[in-house]
Amino acid sequence: MSQLFFTDLAALRRPAIVDCVTQELLVETAAAAEATGLSDGMPFILDECGGYDVDLNRFFRACPTMGVRSSNSLRAYARDLLVWMRFLCERRGSKPIWQADREDVAAYHAARRRSAPIHRISAASWNRAVAALEKFYGWAVERRADRQIAIRIKYDVAARTRRTIRTG
Repeated sequence: MSQLFFTDLAALRRPAIVDCVTQELLVETAAAAEATGLSDGMPFILDECGGYDVDLNRFFRACPTMGVRSSNSLRAYARDLLVWMRFLCERRGSKPIWQADREDVAAYHAARRRSAPIHRISAASWNRAVAALEKFYGWAVERRADRQIAIRIKYDVAARTRRTIRTG
């Protein structure tokens, strides 16, 4: 199952014990990590095998330039994308985020908004989740990370959002 983490730049400067041996990063290595645009509290997602999807995680670094300036909003977007990824994995045959389609969005809406009241999320939570998906897939279109899939999802999500806002 995919997991969400947040960067801790102070941890780069602390020694770690690996196989009973104390390891420390060079000061230059920690400085290089900071120079790449990493900042404290930056979310990143690792897949179920511990893999790092460069394009997916690059999105989080781009968010502040797309109007997502609050660290709380960035964390919420990361959680929303994680839930979407887990849904695709658990309910849609381990489908990668880059291969989602209209049927996946419809099934996600049914699971999140039309399920039993105890599992249902509010309209406000759904709208934020959809905003995160629209922002992510819109960014993917611009970056051309997976142009055809991202274009299809962006418009599917937008259409689903308009219907959801009208119907609750």
